[in-house]
Amino acid sequence: MLVKGCSLKSFVSNVKVSNYPMRKRSEAELKKIEAVNFQRCLQNIENNIRKTFFEPELISSPPLFDNLLENNNNAENNYFSTCGSLASLFTHNEFLLSQFSLATKVQKKEQIILLKDCVYKIKEKFNAQFNDMWNIKVQEIKRINERCTRMKKIIKDLDLNENTIEVGVDSDEEPDRIFDVRDNEISVNKYISKEERIKSEIKRKKDEEKNSTNIDNNRGHALDVMMGGKLEASYEMELNYDIQKPSFMEKPEIEWSDEECKLAKEYEKKKQTLQEERDKYKKILEAEFKKLQTLNQETISNFDEKLQQLFQYKIKADMAVAQEELKMMRLAASISISDEMEAKEHNLLNELIQLKEEKQLSSSFISKVQTELDTLRMSYESLVSEDKYLDKTFRKEFPELDQFTVDFLYKLFKKRPQVQRTLKAVIDNQISLAEENRFELRVPSSLAVNAVGHSVEDTLNGLDSLENKPEKILVETWSKLVTLRRGKFEKEQQLKSKALVLAQINTFLQKKKEYDSELKSRIEKTSENIQKIRDERLQFNLNIEVQLLLKQGQVEVGICDLVPDYTECILVHRSVVENLNSTIKALGQTKLASMRESKDFRKGIHLLEWQLKEMLMQAEDLQTVAHDLQLLKVTKELQLYLSDTDQKLSKQQEIDTLENTLEMYKKIHQRSIKDKKRVVKALRQEIKEKVDANDCLKIDLQEIAVSVEERRNVNKGDDATVDKEEKEKKMIEIITRRKLVDLTRAQSLEINLLRSEAVNLRKSNFPILLND
Repeated sequence: MLVKGCSLKSFVSNVKVSNYPMRKRSEAELKKIEAVNFQRCLQNIENNIRKTFFEPELISSPPLFDNLLENNNNAENNYFSTCGSLASLFTHNEFLLSQFSLATKVQKKEQIILLKDCVYKIKEKFNAQFNDMWNIKVQEIKRINERCTRMKKIIKDLDLNENTIEVGVDSDEEPDRIFDVRDNEISVNKYISKEERIKSEIKRKKDEEKNSTNIDNNRGHALDVMMGGKLEASYEMELNYDIQKPSFMEKPEIEWSDEECKLAKEYEKKKQTLQEERDKYKKILEAEFKKLQTLNQETISNFDEKLQQLFQYKIKADMAVAQEELKMMRLAASISISDEMEAKEHNLLNELIQLKEEKQLSSSFISKVQTELDTLRMSYESLVSEDKYLDKTFRKEFPELDQFTVDFLYKLFKKRPQVQRTLKAVIDNQISLAEENRFELRVPSSLAVNAVGHSVEDTLNGLDSLENKPEKILVETWSKLVTLRRGKFEKEQQLKSKALVLAQINTFLQKKKEYDSELKSRIEKTSENIQKIRDERLQFNLNIEVQLLLKQGQVEVGICDLVPDYTECILVHRSVVENLNSTIKALGQTKLASMRESKDFRKGIHLLEWQLKEMLMQAEDLQTVAHDLQLLKVTKELQLYLSDTDQKLSKQQEIDTLENTLEMYKKIHQRSIKDKKRVVKALRQEIKEKVDANDCLKIDLQEIAVSVEERRNVNKGDDATVDKEEKEKKMIEIITRRKLVDLTRAQSLEINLLRSEAVNLRKSNFPILLND
């Protein structure tokens, strides 16, 4: 491994950045890259020469030249989007071709090699920054640990309740530490050889001798104990030393002399100065502690910020690497598809050649069979004419016989043995053998026909024997008939064999023609497939798949799956969408304006309908009023009102009458109020008297209760000896008390009723003014 994988962690935040593990590139890879770069360099030189030759023509045609310049400017502006990756932020390779120029397999393979080199350079650049950040962290850890050491000493001197941070690296940052074995990780005793034992024994003896010499060295021991191993006392050590108190200060102050008083003042002054120096030094240490603590915090925060920036840089590097690898995968896939298309086209071409060869053999064979078929058809037609001629000349062969006998002989002439099926089976067997070889036709062999002829001959011999001769027919006539019948039979057998062979050859020829047409259709289909494959290859080479970077919000494709489907998507310029949106907005505004106009028009219609309804209701009300006026009965009061000319005078008279009535009601009301007040006053006096009587009765009741209780206590033991008269007297008192209590309750109820009645009378005496 050229670069081993490791991580870099922050001090406080949970940020972790890993580098790119990299292998060393082989000589073959470097040679490939060098060869591709050299070839692309030659291509660039060639393109520049072509531009120099074609530049005057471009200048002579200003519109075309302007379009090219505009396209170049647009290409420069949209470089990131058309490049398809962020690799240009990390490295630049002038030999990389544009995605729109990759048409051939060679260009794609070269592009893959250059993209691999670009990915390697991106990783190499990031690893360089990662190493710089690692060195920074090591330095910062060293500085922080130095400050922490100083802070620990300050904490120890000032006896502070503070903690220091501990920073360092772990196994993720230094993977090689995994292979280091520490002493605390070993659980067994270490094996010590004899040589090592001798060396350790010699070392132990030297240490013991050194310690013994140190014990005898009193000066060195005193230096170590009293001055910390230093010849000069430091400022801190001086502050730690206390000023020795004079011995006379143990005596009372009254016994001190003047000199001792001066010494005491100097002691106090030195003590105070030492205390001030200690306080000052303490403040200096505290300030130094805070400063060191602040420096550590700033160092940690600054490093974490730098690591966060490196983390963001790593994210962009990962994006660039992934995008470049995706482009390589796309190019590899396109090369694979192109190879598959070429292999498929090659297979179809081989198949087409085979089909054409087979078609040529089939056509030649069909022409040969057609020639033989024409020859056989001509021979068959000649046999048919000869057979018809025999039928026509049969009656002429027996001119001496009568018509009846000739007809009888003609029937015998037409009689045949049953041998057709055997001949047909022989011919079918020969045709089946011919079908086994597509391009060879076999006519029934002479041996098979002779075998059938021998069987027919045996049958005819039995049919032509004299035993089958009719009685009235002469032997000469029978012999002539047998000769004619045998000749006729042979002709018929030849005709049948020829007909069967002709039919079988026609069937075979028809099959060969069908097979030939099938070959023709297969050739045409194969040619169409070849042309289709070529068109697909041409379309595949022209319709190049490119990788584009789009800003967030410009991809209007529903992301329902993990990988969106872009098969039915199109890539359009942003201005097209913006123009379409502006057109939609304008049409929407137009529609809203028409809808508002329609709404206002409908509001006007509803307003007119409401006004119409209002007028109809007013007309209905007027009709009702007119109807009521027509049905109104004219009373005397109405007639007087109508006949009265002076309406104001009548109204004034009515007002005066009402005022007089009101005055009279007021007087009556005042009189009734006075009467009620007088009644209320009398009732209140009576209530007061009743209350006083009740108070007296309560007092008497209490006294009676006390006396009753005393009497009960006195007469508790001698109830049997109580006189009857005393019992009756007590009963009378109890009854009298009960009656008084009932009377008091009734009087209180009556007072309440009278009070409520007085309130009601007071309310009813107020005047009520009715509004006309």
